[in-house]
Amino acid sequence: PLSLFKNKKLHFKIEFTNDNESKKSIPPTWIDKLLNWLIAPHLREEVLGDLYERYALRAKRLGTTKARQRYWRDVLAYIRISNFKRKPTKYPTIYLLNSTMIRNYFKIGFRNLIKYKAFSLINIFGLAVAMSVCMLMILMYADQLSYDQFHKNKERVYRINTNSMSNGNLRATIPFPVAGKLKAYPFIEEVALLRRGFGGDAVHNLNYSEMRGFFTTSSFFKIFSYELEAGNQATALEKPNSLVITHKVAKKLFGKRDPIGKTIHFSQRGLETWSEESHSPVDWGLFTVTGVFADHDYKSHLSFDAIVSASTLEHLYKENKIEDLAEDWTTDHQAYTYVLLSKTANEKNLNDALAQVSENLKLSKYPAIQKSKLAFQSLTKLNPGPVVNNTPTNSLPLFVYYILGGLVLVIMFAACLNYTSLSIARSITRSGEIGLRKVIGA
Repeated sequence: PLSLFKNKKLHFKIEFTNDNESKKSIPPTWIDKLLNWLIAPHLREEVLGDLYERYALRAKRLGTTKARQRYWRDVLAYIRISNFKRKPTKYPTIYLLNSTMIRNYFKIGFRNLIKYKAFSLINIFGLAVAMSVCMLMILMYADQLSYDQFHKNKERVYRINTNSMSNGNLRATIPFPVAGKLKAYPFIEEVALLRRGFGGDAVHNLNYSEMRGFFTTSSFFKIFSYELEAGNQATALEKPNSLVITHKVAKKLFGKRDPIGKTIHFSQRGLETWSEESHSPVDWGLFTVTGVFADHDYKSHLSFDAIVSASTLEHLYKENKIEDLAEDWTTDHQAYTYVLLSKTANEKNLNDALAQVSENLKLSKYPAIQKSKLAFQSLTKLNPGPVVNNTPTNSLPLFVYYILGGLVLVIMFAACLNYTSLSIARSITRSGEIGLRKVIGA
């Protein structure tokens, strides 16, 4: 009651502080504005209160300068994504990805793996085998699709095949004169004829190497994008008895020396790209190396160690060392023909031209060729593709990948079914744990 203070002298102690010292004891205001803008409203009071309290204690104990320096470190520590402003919502925020909960999942999972070893082995091993088989199948198919993708004009290059109308067999080889007939069509830019029949032994200064390859012309380099590390593509196959060899063969025969202009002695043994020795060696004389293929890992349906100039065939014809098939419509198993269409041409133009040239097949005395017609196959669809006989190299046809793909799907489905069945059966013994997790929202 105020009556108690009557006739009493009241003493008040008033303290005055310096305004400059008061300002120094306050943290930088612009930092507070930054925090007010960044920090979420429901956390702002708590964060700023903690920062001010720490600052006041340090200013009293360490001084204003050091307190301000450490204040920066405290402010940076509070600038986290979890403290940033969020769009206000009607409902409270629910954090689904809780680090503690996720660590607990891994811990419990690891303990169950150790506790139930047999169950874990069956489940993991079954799924791992199924997925490995599936990945192997995918890699095999992807590897086949990567063949002949390095050619610059691959979309305009086609191989001419022979299609037997009697039995439906498709052959990659055609009669020799077909290439000459196709050159007459203006929408065909280049035609390359590859003749089989070059395979034997090459010797240079007691260095030996087997060689398999084809006879062809310079148009080979205009259609296909093989690079040379030595030699000139335009002139490498002009002269007779000249050949372009691979980097591997050049290393065997010449080592580190320059092979251009060097001669090798060649003996024909009738080797093809997929066959073994067929007869005794026949001396074909000396050949001059005019080019070396670059040491690139070309993925191509063509496999060879050397290509020989087509003009060499004239000398071999005269010496009766190889059969002259230049005008022979009866033999369709010795030559491959590739064409490069012009940019304005399409497959319909090529199909019409082949229909006209196919009339010449009726001139053959063999019924199998008389009842055949010419067909084409895009270079990008050779691997994988339909079943074709007399191909330069052996590869799995497309229908085999369909069969393997079906088997892989069956294996994968069985593994998933086994995994699901065992997991459901195993979950019955953990019903108490699952119920408790659901109750606490985990």
